[in-house]
Amino acid sequence: MKGPYYRLVGRYTQQYLSRAAQKSGNDQQKRVLFVAAAGMDELFATVFAVKPQNGIVLARTTVEKKLTKKQLNTAFRIYLSALLILLGSGKEKVLQGLNSKEAEWIQLWRSVFEYQPEDSKYFNELLLPAYQQGGMENLTAVARHLLCETLTVGNSEPILEEVVLSESLLQDLSAVYRTLGLKPGA
Repeated sequence: MKGPYYRLVGRYTQQYLSRAAQKSGNDQQKRVLFVAAAGMDELFATVFAVKPQNGIVLARTTVEKKLTKKQLNTAFRIYLSALLILLGSGKEKVLQGLNSKEAEWIQLWRSVFEYQPEDSKYFNELLLPAYQQGGMENLTAVARHLLCETLTVGNSEPILEEVVLSESLLQDLSAVYRTLGLKPGA
C-alpha cells in the first residue's frame, strides 16, 4: 500500500537513486548522490510528518491540501542546491575524491536531480550569494524561507525550523565527507 510517504517523498527518492545508479561515472559519485538523496528524503519525510518507522508510516502529513509535483521537486532541489553549495567549500578535495572535474560533476548532479532552468535562479541568484555573504547561517535562513514559500498551500505552511534544516545539511555534508574519506574542515 502506497501512502503519504510514498506520494510526498519516497517515489522521488526512488527516481533519484535510480538515475544516480545509471548515470554515475564511478562508485564514489554514486555513493555521494545516494547520500544526498537519502538526506533529502530524511528531511522531507520529517517535515511532512510521514517518516516511515520499521516500514510503517506512523503519522500523516501536516499539509492540508495536496502539494503539486512541481512544488515538491522545487523544494527538493532547493535543499539539494544548499547541500551542493556547502560541498563547494571543500571543492578541490571533493572533486578529487569523486575523480571528476567540476563541470562534469555539476552536470551529473543537475541530471540526476532533474534541475530545471528556473532552479538555477535559486542557486545562482539567492542561495549562493547568501552563503558568500553570510556563510552557513545566511544560507540556511534563505533556504528555509524559499522552502516554506514553495511548500505553502492555502493557509498551511510547513513547520521547518532553521535549526532542523541546518542540522540536516551538516549531517549530509559530513556523510558525504565520510563517504569520500575526507575530514570536514581539513
